Amino acid sequence: ERKATRYKVTDADDNGKWEPYSDECLKTAAVLAAKACKEYELWPYLAIVGHSDIQDDKQDPGPAFDIDNFRGLVATEMNNMGEVF
Repeated sequence: ERKATRYKVTDADDNGKWEPYSDECLKTAAVLAAKACKEYELWPYLAIVGHSDIQDDKQDPGPAFDIDNFRGLVATEMNNMGEVF
């Protein structure tokens, strides 16, 4: 039986201010997410959601995280692994 894996990426400092995500952080997260999407045969444009996508009173992953761009990064990583989008 397969079980879904959850990954959480945060980049708020101790004062709650949102800092920009580094390219290295986004790349690493995209590679991990691409591996999970490939393993569970998920399409990143539907499978990757933020808390704010499923609950109206939540804002995470927050304003510093461009989730649409991240989905594209994951799709690119999946293409690099031989998955075609």
